[in-house]
Amino acid sequence: MKKEMPGEKILIVEDERLIALELEEILTSAGYLITGVVSSGKKALEKVNENIPDLILMDIRIEGTMDGIKTAQEINKSHNIPVIFISALSDEASLENAKLAEPYSYIVKPFHEKSLIATIKMVLYKSKKVKKIEERETWFTSVMEDLGDAIILCNPLNQILYINLSAKKLLNIKEKEVRGKTVSECFTLLHSQTKSKVKIPDEDDFTIHSNILFEDIILVRPDKTTIPVDLSVTPMRLGPSGFSQFDTSEQKQNFNGKVPEELPEGEEGGVGKVLLLRDIGERKIKQKKIQHEIDTAIEMQRKLLPSYKKPVIGINAGWFLHPCSFGGGDLFHILKIDKDHVGFYILDVMGHGISATITSLMLHRILSPEEEKGGILKINSKKIKPPVEVLAELNRHFYGQQPFQFFTIIYGVMNISTGITTCVRAGHNYPILQDSEGNISEILCEGAAIGLYPELHLTEKKFTLEKGNRLFFYSDGLIECANKEENFFSVQRLYSYIIESKKKPIKKLAKDLEARLFEWRGKNYFNDDVSFMVLERQ
Repeated sequence: MKKEMPGEKILIVEDERLIALELEEILTSAGYLITGVVSSGKKALEKVNENIPDLILMDIRIEGTMDGIKTAQEINKSHNIPVIFISALSDEASLENAKLAEPYSYIVKPFHEKSLIATIKMVLYKSKKVKKIEERETWFTSVMEDLGDAIILCNPLNQILYINLSAKKLLNIKEKEVRGKTVSECFTLLHSQTKSKVKIPDEDDFTIHSNILFEDIILVRPDKTTIPVDLSVTPMRLGPSGFSQFDTSEQKQNFNGKVPEELPEGEEGGVGKVLLLRDIGERKIKQKKIQHEIDTAIEMQRKLLPSYKKPVIGINAGWFLHPCSFGGGDLFHILKIDKDHVGFYILDVMGHGISATITSLMLHRILSPEEEKGGILKINSKKIKPPVEVLAELNRHFYGQQPFQFFTIIYGVMNISTGITTCVRAGHNYPILQDSEGNISEILCEGAAIGLYPELHLTEKKFTLEKGNRLFFYSDGLIECANKEENFFSVQRLYSYIIESKKKPIKKLAKDLEARLFEWRGKNYFNDDVSFMVLERQ
């Protein structure tokens, strides 16, 4: 059987011709593509700009005014290319100087062929992993920057790793002023009543998958001005170095020259923290703290909902959403995927609070046909991805993530012209199909919630939504909405309402059901997110 060749591109920078030829022969025989063999730093920079390699083998003593270390540093300014130094220098001073260029490895001459190839394979593997992490964290950071709340990420030693735009505004500081410093060096948090300092929780203070909330405390900013805030601290598992995954070596250099300390020897990673600071000054003045929380959560969720003012052509729809008083993760949407197809989904992130809200925000971005913005509903921005594959991709992303998070979802794609619909379900309540005569049935497609198991086994359901037929979706919060006697609204009451309302216009149906739920509840808030959506093909 023919041996598979790796095919990665390598640039050789070596001023000793015989060694350069030997390296070229070894690497070519191993299947690598040599982009060039040069003897000086100047020529190395030119070659990199002509044809970017996947890896550079660099001697330290080379021709010209720049040695290998300076050449690697220059390349690092504009390219993220792994460098392996290969040199006869093995003294401590040389090794320390080489660290300035942050090489991936260091090989001492004379080298052994097997050892050289093994080192190259490991470096290329590690480089690919790092690039994937950087891509994922770039996407993650863009999501965090969009949030209105102040977010600060810390390592186990409470050194600041990341601060979003809202946090910079809240603290009235620049990022370079705080990165690498501890929280206590940058600002102070005091209990409102006692004026004693708030202790940032340690790993032992957290229970599994929990967060700790400090309500109505005082934030003392660097300029000594104070504002009342709520603080939420959530545990975050870190890598072995003590840095979160998106702290690349380039970012570590931005700590005012001060690299945060590594964890004590023997501690693998540890638990960092996500600090969420929310300014409650206006809320305190109005003395409507609880109502303010409700309004904030509702506003956050409703920004992501479909718009009655901009309906999707070919579909009539009605809906309502009421997040619980602590914010939540229910979400639904109707969106045009291409000129012939409409996509729809409803999801329920387990749990409440900011973690569920952040997850729903991320999912809203992911469940989009705009691939350039992180959407996964299309393949190469052209072909519609089958619903089963969409949910499988979501499961691969969320399974095994820390802190643990899972959610239920229904996702479907409908051909607007024919009504042919493909639907898949992962743990959510069954969708309800109502025909033009008013008869109802459940769409029985099976599957477990996203994020629970490594493999997702789903059954896809295909059916035709005829004109005049209706498709209903709802969350647990609706059927488990309790009245003052602690009785649930129930599936039976929902089904009865759908049958009796078969002649109602679709928007009025949703509005009347919403009013009936409030009447049943007897209060103007819910203990769980309540979401409902109905679709009708025009």
